[in-house]
Amino acid sequence: MALPTVSGLADPPSFGDLANFGTDANAFVGSLPAFLSSVNALVAAMNAMGLGDLDPTDFAVSLLKANTAAQAYAALGAVPAAQIRSDYPADKTFRRGNVIGTVAQSAGVPTGALLEKGSNANGNYLRFADGTQICTAKVAADLTTNNVSSNTWPFPAAFTGDVSVSWGATRSTTGIPGSDQGALSTAFIHTTGTQWSLFSQGGGASSTFAFIALTAIGRWF
Repeated sequence: MALPTVSGLADPPSFGDLANFGTDANAFVGSLPAFLSSVNALVAAMNAMGLGDLDPTDFAVSLLKANTAAQAYAALGAVPAAQIRSDYPADKTFRRGNVIGTVAQSAGVPTGALLEKGSNANGNYLRFADGTQICTAKVAADLTTNNVSSNTWPFPAAFTGDVSVSWGATRSTTGIPGSDQGALSTAFIHTTGTQWSLFSQGGGASSTFAFIALTAIGRWF
């Protein structure tokens, strides 16, 4: 919604031009009704847009005092709904309130939020509007009685198509000595999960639990 313009005033009369003082005075006074009418129209439009209670002085002071972007946003306040173009659907007007939500697509064209994140007992996932999906989890490998630990990792969110899985050992509860070299492998990767195995030359008495960070990358559509 465009704000109406304010009509200009005629030049005021000047004592330096006494010959035209009366003419200029009449022109100046004659321009006042149009000026006042345009100001009233502007005020009415601002009230319709929810800006009627805005104090320009307080607003400018609070904005200039902002030291961070967050403080500046707080000074700006919420954008009135009337300020958002009515011909922009909600799913095409991204701002802080809807960047993260539920991603969606139709025939490969994104129709939802830019990002979606979630977590459950199987780990965390992050989905992007372009179809990319990343799943992460930290699992414990039990090496208290054996030097091999195997288990399955159900993905916290299902993939579509090929999935790439990577891993990294984060730590162990008692420490795996340097001579106890270990290796981890993943196999039987599926769109809903994968199987992993950790081998340690020592195992048993030399260590207890090793914690493994798993990451899977693929697509959700």
